[in-house]
Amino acid sequence: MGWIILLWIIALVVIGACGFGSYHFFNTYPKENKKMQILGFSLAGLGALSLVAAILITIPLTNTESFKRTVKSFQSEFQGGITREIVVYSEGGEEIYREQGQFDVEHSEERLKWVDEDGYVQIIYLGRSSTAVVNEIGEE
Repeated sequence: MGWIILLWIIALVVIGACGFGSYHFFNTYPKENKKMQILGFSLAGLGALSLVAAILITIPLTNTESFKRTVKSFQSEFQGGITREIVVYSEGGEEIYREQGQFDVEHSEERLKWVDEDGYVQIIYLGRSSTAVVNEIGEE
């Protein structure tokens, strides 16, 4: 994802510089000065070519699993979480906890932590013998 952003920043700088340069050459020099007019057209063409190149280069990068995960992360961040189901099983396989809702889950130091739909922080301490399964579920 970082490469896509960097590529587009570079492309926008090049396109902006070419646009400014072509505008400058078209409006500063009279139409009789053919060299400057050609330079203005060349800069406009270079800007258009940079835009096309940026689009063609980033299209294959958007089909990667890393890009799909990043898009899902942005959707989760700006849409209040992903609809998920958390199921905690004991060492023997019995279900001891189940929760469903729209939230983001953080796992660290043998615990699950999230903010539920009511705004309360929920923490499950797993221990060494329990297992938690967190699944994304489809919207109903």
